[in-house]
Amino acid sequence: MHKTRIEFKCPEYYDLETTCHAHGWKSLSPFSWNDSEISLEYAINYNGVSVDVMTKQIDNCIEAELFTHKKLNSTDRKKIEKMIIRSLGLNIDVDKLLSKAEKIGPAYKKLVLNGSGRLLRSPSIWEDTVKTLFTTNCTWALTKKMCESACSKIFSHPTPNGKYPFPSPKSFLKYVPEVLQEIIPVGYRADYLWYISKSFSEKNIFEGLEDSGFDRRQSEVIFNDLRGFGRYATTHMLVLIGYYDFIPIDTEVTSFLKSEYRVRKPESFIKRHYKKWGDQMWWGYKFDKMLKKLN
Repeated sequence: MHKTRIEFKCPEYYDLETTCHAHGWKSLSPFSWNDSEISLEYAINYNGVSVDVMTKQIDNCIEAELFTHKKLNSTDRKKIEKMIIRSLGLNIDVDKLLSKAEKIGPAYKKLVLNGSGRLLRSPSIWEDTVKTLFTTNCTWALTKKMCESACSKIFSHPTPNGKYPFPSPKSFLKYVPEVLQEIIPVGYRADYLWYISKSFSEKNIFEGLEDSGFDRRQSEVIFNDLRGFGRYATTHMLVLIGYYDFIPIDTEVTSFLKSEYRVRKPESFIKRHYKKWGDQMWWGYKFDKMLKKLN
């Protein structure tokens, strides 16, 4: 087993714990959040290599320890570093959000100054896309079960610490949809999972969405063309690649708006109530939920 230690300097107003608690991804395999240690562990699949990643914030730095079966060369290390940076939101600038929060109210400004404004993501757009598919039309418990079943010896090799990273697209393509349905409790999503895997295997366009000059509209078209992706799933993926101008409406959003504002028509209410947030609308909603929890 080989150990590699990497230190990342945090951007301004960064907090690992707040980032990991911004939404539910920390509870989905292969992520594992440790409350007592205030640390995040997960596994990465890069180029067929299964890597243990252990991260913790020390002052204004993220300390990451990588464990691999073989020593990483400089190219592989740089690629894995980039995946960690994406996952932890270390490349996200919150200045625009802070400026908006300052205008709306001191409580919102304080949230950003204390580390809100970033969210935990998977190491790759591919993994985020499949996990988003796993959130459609089902309970959170089933979403977790699907992710747990996917992160197994059937699809990938174990890390030195015995964890299984999220599979590559080609790993799913080894099985026809009917067999995938037997291995993972995906139900009707088996066909969608297979075709999404095929799309990612054949088109490198997806992995370049965040750094190849695609605008919001182009990104929306790309995700909307995926089988099984309706308005909710597409909008959810847009949030995960950095577009916060729309709130993907699911049962969690509906329940919050109903309990807080007695809303009957979420979509029209959102347009009116969160209009002031402009292209940071999703964060306006998230900040309202955070403030409710704090109070």
